[in-house]
Amino acid sequence: MLLCELWEGCLTRTAVKDVCFDAQYDVIVCGLGNSGALAALFSAENGLSVLGLERLFTVGGTTTAGGIPTWYFGCAGGRAGAVEEARRQHSRRFGCELAESGRFVLEQKLRQQGVPMLLGASVCGVYLQRQKVTGVRVLTAGGIRNIACCVLMDCTGDGAVARMAGCETVFGRAWDGLGQPYSRVCRVRSGSALQTVNMDFGRVDPLDDRALSRALVFSCAWEPSPLRRMGKFVQHMPLIGVREGRHIVSEEQLRLQDVFDGNFTAEPAFYTYSDLDKHGWDKCMESDLFADWAVGANLNAYNMSFPVPWKALIPKGFDGLLVPCRALGVDCDVAGSVRMIPDMNKTAEAAADIALLALRHGCPLKQIPYEELRSRLQASGCLDKAHDRGLWVDGKRDYDGGPLQVQQMHFLTQPQQLEERLATLRPGLAIWSARRMGAAAQPTLRGLLSSPDENTRKHAAFALAATGDAAAVPLLRQMVEQRDDLMLRDCRKYNQHRAAMAMYHLGRLADADSVELLLGVLTAPDEHLRPIYQPDGSYPWFPWRDFRVLLYQFFCNAVAALVRIGEAHPAERARIAQGFVQAFADGGYYEKLTSRPPESFEGGLAVNLAKTAFDAKERWGV
Repeated sequence: MLLCELWEGCLTRTAVKDVCFDAQYDVIVCGLGNSGALAALFSAENGLSVLGLERLFTVGGTTTAGGIPTWYFGCAGGRAGAVEEARRQHSRRFGCELAESGRFVLEQKLRQQGVPMLLGASVCGVYLQRQKVTGVRVLTAGGIRNIACCVLMDCTGDGAVARMAGCETVFGRAWDGLGQPYSRVCRVRSGSALQTVNMDFGRVDPLDDRALSRALVFSCAWEPSPLRRMGKFVQHMPLIGVREGRHIVSEEQLRLQDVFDGNFTAEPAFYTYSDLDKHGWDKCMESDLFADWAVGANLNAYNMSFPVPWKALIPKGFDGLLVPCRALGVDCDVAGSVRMIPDMNKTAEAAADIALLALRHGCPLKQIPYEELRSRLQASGCLDKAHDRGLWVDGKRDYDGGPLQVQQMHFLTQPQQLEERLATLRPGLAIWSARRMGAAAQPTLRGLLSSPDENTRKHAAFALAATGDAAAVPLLRQMVEQRDDLMLRDCRKYNQHRAAMAMYHLGRLADADSVELLLGVLTAPDEHLRPIYQPDGSYPWFPWRDFRVLLYQFFCNAVAALVRIGEAHPAERARIAQGFVQAFADGGYYEKLTSRPPESFEGGLAVNLAKTAFDAKERWGV
C-alpha cells in the first residue's frame, strides 16, 4: 500500500505496511461544500455508510459561507430540488437569509441520515492499493486518523485530494497559466436594506497556500471605490469565491472543441446550460477557439446547452475516486459553463449513484452499467432531455441596462443569409456562422466588403477573417487606424469594440504588415489622451472610474495580436520586442490604465500585459 502526500506542492509516495484504520466507510466525502454536502446526503439516502470531512466549521461552501445561495444559469432538476425547497421554506418561516437557511437545512438533513461530520478536518494523505484509493489520512482537532473507504469523493472544488493521490490535473489557460479571477462577497447597508455585493478581486491558484493567503488578506484589506458608493460596509463573507481551480484528466474529458463540433458524449450524466462564463477583459488571451468565439465573433455571453459525461467524474487510470465538483474533467475553455450550482447539485447526485452501483455490482467505478445509472438519473429528473435547450440569448438585462429579449438562436447555414445580420450591431451570429461555413461563405463576404453600408462591410471583414481569408485585412487595418470605438451589442456583457476586434483578427491572420500599426497603439505618447478613452458611461453595468476599460481592451488586443504575429513570423520578432520594451519597460503604461493596486483584478490585468509581452520576448530569445 502507498501513502500519497503533498509537501510544498511536491507529491511523495511512501510504501507502508499494516496500516491501522480507525474506521471503515463505504464513502468518504472530502469537502462538504454545496456538492460535497449533497454527495454525502444522497449517498446516505442510497443506503451507504458515509463520513463527511470539511476543513471549515460549517457546511455548504460557496452557497453558505461564500454568501452566494442562488444561481446564475444551469438547469435545476434531480434530487437537489427537495433540498432547495426545504431551504426556501426555512428562510420564509424564520426570516433567515438563504445562505444561513442553507447551512441549517444541509446540516439537519445530514444528521437525520446519520452522516458523521468531522469539521475543521483536513486530508493530509491518501492511501492507494496499486491505483485504487483505499482510505485517507486526516488531520483533526484530536490528532491524525487513518480512515478506510471503498469510494473517496473529492469535493474540495480544486481537485486537492485527487492531486494528492497522484491524478493528472491541469490548471489555467495555455496562454499564461492563469485561471479565472476570484470574487469577494461582502455585505453593505444602504439605508435599512442589507445588500450582498459580489466583485471580481484578482487571480489566484487556490492550491498555492501562500498565494491564497495573500489573496485572503488583500481582499479583506482593500476597499474598491464602487463598494463605498453602494452603501456602508458591514462584513466580508468567510470564503473568497474561487471560480476555477485544477481540473482532473478524466476517463472521458469534455472539451469546448467537441461542443462546437457536436461530438457529444453517448453517456451523459446531465445537461448544463450557461454562457462560457469567463470573467475578465483579456479574452483575446484565451485559447484561439475560445477567443474566436468571445472576441472574434463577440458571442461571449451567448448561452448554450450540452451533455456532461458521467465518466468526467472519474480520474483517468484510478479507481475508488470520484471528483463531483467543479474540478471534474473539463477543459479550461468550457469550465466556466460547468460550475453553476445546479450543475454541482447534479454531479453530487451522479456520484452518489455511481458509488452505489459500483458497490452493488462489485466492479470498478468506470465499469458500472450505464443503463442503470441513466435510469436512476432520468427518474429523478437529473438527466432530462428537456434541459438540452440549444443556443440562446438569455438573461435579465441587455448591455445597456434595459430588459433583455430572451430568444433562441440558430446558426445560419447559407451564405446569402449573412448580409441581413451583418448589417446590424449584432453581427456575431453571422460571423460565427461564416466561420462554420468556411470557404463556401468567402465569395459572398468578399462582395460585401464594398457595400455602401458601413456596418455591413466592416462586419463582413470580421466574418471573412474568421474564415481565414486575408482579403479582409485592408478593412481591418482601417478600423484600427480609425480607432473605431463602436461597441457591438450581441451580448449582455463583455461586448467588444470594432477596433479591438480588428486587432484580434489581424493577429489571427498573422498579418506581418500590421506590426507598425499595432505597435502604434501601444507606443504613441498621446494614445491614452484620445477622447475615445475617456469615461463616457458606455459601461452602465460596470461603473469604474479608476479603470479605463476601452484603453485596456485596445492595449490587450494589440499585445495579443503582436504576439501571435511574432509566433508566425520569426523575422518580425526583434521589431515587436523592441516595441514592447518601449511600451512597457518604464511601467508608465500602468498609470494610464488604472489607479487600482496590482493585487486587484484590474491591476492584475495591467500587470499581465507587460508580463505577456516580456514572456514572448524571452521566449523568442530576442
